[in-house]
Amino acid sequence: MAVALVAWGLARLLPRRPWALPTALAGVTWLVLTVDGLTGTTLQQASLLGTSAVVGFTRFYGFNNVTFAVYAVAGLVLAGGLASALLARAGRRAAAWAVVAVGAVTVVVDGWPAFGADFGGILALVPAFAVLALLVGRVRITWVRALVVAALTVGVVALVAVVDWLLPGGTSHLGGFVQTVVDGAALEVVGRKALGAWATVANPFGALAAVLVVLAAVAVLRPERARLPEVAHAYARWPLLRPLVVALVVVTGVGSLLNDSGVIIGVMVLVVGAAMIVPGFLTETGDARPAPSADTAAADTAAADTAAAEPGIRRVPSMLLAVGGGLLLVVLLASTVLGTSGPGTASAAARAGADVNHAREDALATDRPLVVVGTTGVTWEDVAEVRTPTLHALLTDGAGAAGVAQPTGAASRCAVGGWVALSAGQLAEVATERAPDGSWACPTPQPVPAGDGARVDGWDQLEALQSGSGYQARLGVLGDALGAGTAGARPVCATAVGPGAAVALAGADGSVDRYRELSVATSPAGDAYACPVTVVDAGDATAPAADPDLPEAERAAARDAARAQRLAAVDSTVAAVLEAAPSGTTVLVVDLAGAPGTRPVLGAALVRPGADGPEQARYLTSAATRTDGVARVLDVPATVLGAAGVAPPARVQDTPFAWGSPRPPDAATTADVLADLTTRDHVRRAVYTAFVDVPFYAGLALAGLCLLLAPRARRATGARARLGWLRAQHAARGAALVVAAVPTAAFVVSLTGWWRFADPMLAIVVGTALTTAVVAGLGALAPRRPVWLGPGVVAGTAFVVLTLDALVGTPLNRASPLGSRPRSARASTASATRRSRCTRSRPSSWPRRSPSGSCAGAGPAPPPPWSAASGSSPWSSTCGRPSGRTSAAASSSSPRSRCSASPRQERASRGGGSSSSRRRASRSSRRSACSTGCARPTSGRTSAGSSSRSSTGRRGTRSCARPATRCGPSSAGSRCG
Repeated sequence: MAVALVAWGLARLLPRRPWALPTALAGVTWLVLTVDGLTGTTLQQASLLGTSAVVGFTRFYGFNNVTFAVYAVAGLVLAGGLASALLARAGRRAAAWAVVAVGAVTVVVDGWPAFGADFGGILALVPAFAVLALLVGRVRITWVRALVVAALTVGVVALVAVVDWLLPGGTSHLGGFVQTVVDGAALEVVGRKALGAWATVANPFGALAAVLVVLAAVAVLRPERARLPEVAHAYARWPLLRPLVVALVVVTGVGSLLNDSGVIIGVMVLVVGAAMIVPGFLTETGDARPAPSADTAAADTAAADTAAAEPGIRRVPSMLLAVGGGLLLVVLLASTVLGTSGPGTASAAARAGADVNHAREDALATDRPLVVVGTTGVTWEDVAEVRTPTLHALLTDGAGAAGVAQPTGAASRCAVGGWVALSAGQLAEVATERAPDGSWACPTPQPVPAGDGARVDGWDQLEALQSGSGYQARLGVLGDALGAGTAGARPVCATAVGPGAAVALAGADGSVDRYRELSVATSPAGDAYACPVTVVDAGDATAPAADPDLPEAERAAARDAARAQRLAAVDSTVAAVLEAAPSGTTVLVVDLAGAPGTRPVLGAALVRPGADGPEQARYLTSAATRTDGVARVLDVPATVLGAAGVAPPARVQDTPFAWGSPRPPDAATTADVLADLTTRDHVRRAVYTAFVDVPFYAGLALAGLCLLLAPRARRATGARARLGWLRAQHAARGAALVVAAVPTAAFVVSLTGWWRFADPMLAIVVGTALTTAVVAGLGALAPRRPVWLGPGVVAGTAFVVLTLDALVGTPLNRASPLGSRPRSARASTASATRRSRCTRSRPSSWPRRSPSGSCAGAGPAPPPPWSAASGSSPWSSTCGRPSGRTSAAASSSSPRSRCSASPRQERASRGGGSSSSRRRASRSSRRSACSTGCARPTSGRTSAGSSSRSSTGRRGTRSCARPATRCGPSSAGSRCG
């Protein structure tokens, strides 16, 4: 497009003749290739038509045969155009010498060993320029002159080859040919070249191309016999066009016969020559016209009125910009589609933020031991070798990585909001009142040790916050689900380490059955990891409040220093946990909440895979996001329950962390691309209003003006008034196309990768403006009639773009200002609500809770049953079909027992816990008993041979095999199997 605009501008400086535009096009092309040849052919190395170091192994420097064909056509057309310009001013002799001058430069640049080093190019260029010079000078070409031209060609080739052979140092293939002549192997080289040329026509496509090239040459040389009056008319309008065509035929024939590329040269000369010459006859030439009469003047006035009334792009520069921009968008869109859906290796790194579909078996830890290390305030910008060496080393060693969407809105007012969200399985209220300094009055729940467990002090305050909250969260869902245990009604042993972990694993009454201090969890002799689930609070890395009396600069420096200390402390704690955790255990390090009062970011999540983890470093994902490198805090409860073999209750979405696509192996690259997701989201949110409100109100204003001014335009009289209203109509049409193109541009701008620029805000604004202009320009290219064609082009562009985007995984939607946003913890896909229910059995080797609530046998940790010594996984699971039916064998073999109250219910019935927990325990104790083999199908049906009664809960139904007793929805301390 740039070359076309420059050529058009140069053509405007030349006389308005048919040779003006071809000369300008050829001059720009010839100049670029000449400079490239003189400077070492650097442009050839990355050109689509340049040399290849992989395919063919025939040329690694200089001009290849395709470049020669383009250069030869450009040189001949340029020489013909300059001769045409000099013919009327300086005579034929000057015109002929101009051809000789251009030919000499072309031959030297193409053939000299230090430049183009094209042996066959000299053989074709010398006779072609010689024929053109003779014909321009009106010198008749006889057999004698033809032999002289042939001898001159051989002499030039021999001179260049011998000089190259004699020069000290390495020689090119021209000097190498002289050496083969001396060695007597010249015929072998000539034969190899001839076989290469023959191979280009020894196939159906090559033979057809050769026939077409020959027919085209005969047709342009004899247009009368070929019945091509247009060609004959073109010869009449451009007198030197016929000599130029003869020269092009000469270079086609000689080049195809004496180069190993064969007919490929002929095809390139035909295509490039037509592309350069034909546009000269499609533009206004400025030919003399008869003087206008009264009738012709009236006709011209009517034609001018028609032209003025015809909207759309008609000028060459605007048309080139619109068409060129459209072609660029097509190329970018095609590269995105092919890059996303095309073939790729299994080990190729995927793009963070891309769509991914994972299977159920890709879950992070299913029936496997899991250690969750929770942090707050750690982002991917913090993961660097200097600031967080442990996290950086973990990423370097191949840990899974993702950005975590954290709680937002009222749930993000305090750092404890992430731990509360784990407890409730959903977002929850954490603060409703302000402190005297204007910040939120955040609760600080602390565990109070009680025996082997602890009770969370401040739990009642957290529960009171939920009573009037719009979230309607119920705390203790995760702890109660672990307390209810697996399908065999066996509670799952889980250890909480630290205050935040105690909040996450506490039951509805605020108690934790097994609690350890951080010093125990980081001690090699501790028993914190004796349970299948361990949750550790690694600390808070958010910046503390600074002294408000300090100046702003000192206050910012104090905050940065304090945060650096907190970040280092968190990193040290993570290192200690990784050192103390049993080998082969899956360790999930996840940031649960950002700094309150700041813009939401994606927290850092890393996973040290267990013994059965993937061998290659991968991104993390979940069914809720279906996005490589993006998961949610609300996916952690399902991950914990999946590791324990417990089916998630109704309030917990069954969307555990899962392994995604391969990520870049380099730690810095992975951290940067995941940090870019937050940067991209911040910019998208900042410009969202401009992309929605501005076009909306602009469209309304434009429509209102058109409705108000249309009657006045219809009543206008006089040519000048009508012309003014027509121009206003054109402007309104263009403005309407621009407004209609903004939504499409908001998605197409994703093709530019605007978030990778140093100033993403400026990049997205400029990119959107340019893409809007291109899309609107494509609509403006449409003719006036029918009236819907222009808007139809814009709408069709939007339809094609969004359809292709949806087919390849919505990569444009994920980077568009109007697309989805990954930061909100509420965001989820429809697949997040689709659950699979499994009946799992626990191995007897795991420690279980005693009736008092403690974990029996939790002394010195035995060798982990998931280690290599065990030989196989200690967990087994049997999943029913998606319809939720249980097998008859499983139903008949399950022992029947009463659903007894949990230890928390017993303590609540004796007066412990809050009043709300005692009421829930009372209601739970009055429920009917269910079989321990009770399945949890959503359809409410069981297999043949078992009767069932079901009741609809909040999120589905619960049904039990015999006895036929109703099971209610999930509640504290009571579970249906």
